[in-house]
Amino acid sequence: MKLRFAIPILLTSASVMFCALGMAVAQPQRPQVRIPRPGQTPQVQEQEDEAPQPAGKLRPFRTGLEDRPSRRVPPGARVDFTLEDADLPDLVRMISRITGKRFILPGKARSIKATVASEAPVSAAEAYRAFLSILELNGMTVVPSGRYLKIVETAGAESQPLPLYTDGEATPRDDRYVTRMHRVENVSAEDVATLLGRFKSREGNITAYAPTNTIIMTDTGTNIRRMLRILQEIDVPRTGEQIWIEPIHYANATEMAARLQEIFPSAGGGSSGGATASKARATPRRATPRRPGQPAQAAAAAGPTTVGSRSGESRITNIIPDERTNSLILLATERAYMRILEVIRALDIPVEGEGSIHVHQLQYADSEQMAQTLQSLIGGGGGSA
Repeated sequence: MKLRFAIPILLTSASVMFCALGMAVAQPQRPQVRIPRPGQTPQVQEQEDEAPQPAGKLRPFRTGLEDRPSRRVPPGARVDFTLEDADLPDLVRMISRITGKRFILPGKARSIKATVASEAPVSAAEAYRAFLSILELNGMTVVPSGRYLKIVETAGAESQPLPLYTDGEATPRDDRYVTRMHRVENVSAEDVATLLGRFKSREGNITAYAPTNTIIMTDTGTNIRRMLRILQEIDVPRTGEQIWIEPIHYANATEMAARLQEIFPSAGGGSSGGATASKARATPRRATPRRPGQPAQAAAAAGPTTVGSRSGESRITNIIPDERTNSLILLATERAYMRILEVIRALDIPVEGEGSIHVHQLQYADSEQMAQTLQSLIGGGGGSA
């Protein structure tokens, strides 16, 4: 009798216990609220807290993309790009996640510690430009290799297959090393290469090709654009040597040419100023002495340097007399011609009292008798006319 009533009671109790246990498992746990001290606000602690960081170790950098490592950032999306002592492999891996680009990192890559402070999120393009600047500051750049980008040293970058840009193509505005070819129109390519050599970066290279008057620049895109702006200001038309013909009215052209050669000696190819300028251009410049421990670029920029010659230079190449027309043929610059013209105007004047020959045709008298009569009147010696 007792057993008959006990079994239903036990079954009912077990059912109630299983139902209560299922409800407890299905119900989410509420966050634990710590009782604050007087004057403090309550802090809610989530159930899953991050593991405490060991003392002296930096907190790992998070970009918000760790949950999507294989997915490229959508166009227009912005990411948090703040770094502190990031290693090169970690930096390359993070940029690859942000931009979707593929990189080849050498096994013996130099060790760097990159730090970037950015209060606001940036786009993928801005993060990539910052990445190129970090590489350039540490003597590295990227070189395309198929669908990959190789990370190489900037030393000897001109021998790498860098992207090539010519006139009419826009040079990139970043710190990636590229090669740019530019044809100079009005000045010498050698002078331009010497001048721009003072403005290139430490690992940059500038080569002048004289047959086509072209310069080849290998440097960062930002610095090449700066050098092109400098070249735009100096590559302007200028007045060179011209041929001038000046008639001589009163003096003899040959004597005038000899006198001008004494005043402005051409020395068989130019005046003293022009010959000196040509010789200075042909003679290589002596290197500036370097102090111990001073970089080569700093030594090159230690003192002022003059490249080329002035467009208004006074240069006389030759002075040729033409006896038939009693004229002078001048090969000189405009400035030198103006100086010669001032001297010619001062010397080519009629001289008062100087004898001259006049021819008068007689109509009725005999010329010999008339000449004797005139000679006897002025008291001169005999002669014929």
